[in-house]
Amino acid sequence: MTNPVSRSGPFQPDYTNADDAPFEGSRPPSVPEGATAVCTAPAGYTTEDSAELSTGATLLLSRSSSASPLGVTTTTGPATSASAEVTPSSNNNSERTSATPVEGLYARAGATSDGDSFYAGVAGVKGAVDGGKLEVLSASVQVGAQDEVQVGLARVGVRSQAGSWEVRTIEAEIHQGVHNPDGSTGSNAGVAATAIAAEVTLGSSGNTITLGVSAGSGMEVSTGVRDADADGNDEQCVRVGFGPVVGGVCIESESVSEVATAFYEDVKSGIARWVD
Repeated sequence: MTNPVSRSGPFQPDYTNADDAPFEGSRPPSVPEGATAVCTAPAGYTTEDSAELSTGATLLLSRSSSASPLGVTTTTGPATSASAEVTPSSNNNSERTSATPVEGLYARAGATSDGDSFYAGVAGVKGAVDGGKLEVLSASVQVGAQDEVQVGLARVGVRSQAGSWEVRTIEAEIHQGVHNPDGSTGSNAGVAATAIAAEVTLGSSGNTITLGVSAGSGMEVSTGVRDADADGNDEQCVRVGFGPVVGGVCIESESVSEVATAFYEDVKSGIARWVD
């Protein structure tokens, strides 16, 4: 049986255990003998971020936007460090920036992480830095399940456990496809030209809210499904932008149900106290 376990770190694991009990641990998870840990790999994951596995344990690591395991390592002898090659999601230009260690004079082409699109991109500087990402003098084109063309002067992003923020300057882009800006999979379309844009996303347990403003113009819309906290419960996502404003939400239906149930119980208790 799978036991969803909440985590505050980059890994949000679900654990399977023979005695049906959640495991203790954080990033990377310590996995007991005979157990299986299913974890979502954060952006920038490398083989140095390994888990100590006991005899017979299995570690499954998957991309942040996909539930399918990308690497499996099983120990058969004494406890050793597992090294599973994990490729973070790179299904659009922004995700590729987060998935690439920062480098100067960037120039790459190839297939996206899901293998359903092909891209080519160049940049003066591009990649993930400590706690965020950086992109300077960039241009990219992508065709396939996700089509996009993008040019920009600079993009700076910072991520924490509470959420993230991003600033973009002098950028033009057009996109349409199935891999949405919020990490969900569904459908999207948009076009924009901005002198400067700022966006902030706040959230907890997979539920997020995004607000952004820009000096420029554009339109975008996207809807999709994701499981950002890898707890087995999908978040439904909607994002809409018009003119200088953009907003979006991703909500787990289970979270809405829990809040509604708690509210109902509070109201019922209040009425009962008032009647008494």
